[in-house]
Amino acid sequence: MLRSIFDLPINIESDNEYLQALKSSTENIKAEYKKIINDDNKDKINDICRCISNVHNEIKKIFKLYYSGDMISAIKKMRNLIRKFHFFVKSPIESAYAFTLSNEYLKAPKIYELYLFKGRITNDSYNCFKPSEMHQIPLNRRDLISAQRFSIPGLPCLYLANNSFVVWNELKKPNFPNIVVSTFKILDLNKKIIDMTYPYSLIMGYIKKHYLNINYNFKEQDIINTDDLFDHNLSDKNYNMLAAYWPLLASISVHCRQKGRSFKSEYIIPQLMMHCLEDCVGIAYRSNAMFEEKYLPRINLAIPILKYNDGEKYGDIKEYIKVSEPVNFGYFYNVIDDKNVKYNPISSFNLLLDKIKNTNTYDLKFVYKNSLFYRFDEYLVRRDMKNIKENNEK
Repeated sequence: MLRSIFDLPINIESDNEYLQALKSSTENIKAEYKKIINDDNKDKINDICRCISNVHNEIKKIFKLYYSGDMISAIKKMRNLIRKFHFFVKSPIESAYAFTLSNEYLKAPKIYELYLFKGRITNDSYNCFKPSEMHQIPLNRRDLISAQRFSIPGLPCLYLANNSFVVWNELKKPNFPNIVVSTFKILDLNKKIIDMTYPYSLIMGYIKKHYLNINYNFKEQDIINTDDLFDHNLSDKNYNMLAAYWPLLASISVHCRQKGRSFKSEYIIPQLMMHCLEDCVGIAYRSNAMFEEKYLPRINLAIPILKYNDGEKYGDIKEYIKVSEPVNFGYFYNVIDDKNVKYNPISSFNLLLDKIKNTNTYDLKFVYKNSLFYRFDEYLVRRDMKNIKENNEK
């Protein structure tokens, strides 16, 4: 399949290719802007390319600090870099692009409920986990917590996905009887997140049309009409930072095929970002486990457990998230599923499908709406959900 320069993740064969891959992708993006340079916009485009290079160079400096063991300086520089993007990546959950395909600048309604999903591998053909066991690893079992993409070793982190298809892919497409899935309902949608799910093609199109005054049609670039995604009165500085989003986005969107690694360079920036949440509870990002389904939103939300009292297992997250009993996917497929049942969508992702208008995505939308995963989503969100207790369920 022919890939666009905007397509993520960036694929590399070995860990030592990471920094070169970031450099190459950054140069490709700058070249796209230079293709449209003219006498009227040359100063703006030169500023854009300079800003993109500056962010890329900051990321290289962060790596140098990390590799030299100066974690405090690496985190400080990472925090200063992230703050430059806060004007659009920092958002309440209720209006985050990741879950609304819009943002706070738009007139579109905010979401009022958010259902996400988490799965676990099992050898039990029915179910072997309590709802509490579908949460993150408990605080009293830090010994089990290894480094993951957005997980700092020893720091519990809850990973959620926007539909069961993403869950299945993230778990490497196990046989259906070997996966159980629970629904998680986010109760406090005013909590803020860092939203790293904006597609760069959308941002570049927006810059072309509203900053560089180039006639541009969004219909082939994103899954909804994004003409008014950002405030049209952005300053030159903020337009430059929109453009410079690419190196940061690319740095957390690399897939390395090398097996058996003890260290993964592509985890450095995501893990450092977890040190820089400030008043945010987590980071939304696009799954690297899926390649062909690029037009459908494939979103994960990583929430680290940062606030807790001594002796607690789950921290403050248990107060604003409910979870259901898990359901074995194989049991659903073989026993429960009825293809003749027509669900009125409740799942947040399935409701979002109705906003999709783009021709690239239209057929995929209907494929998903007629899929087993769509029905599984709708069955799961209708399950009873409860806040977990520190003493676990009886």
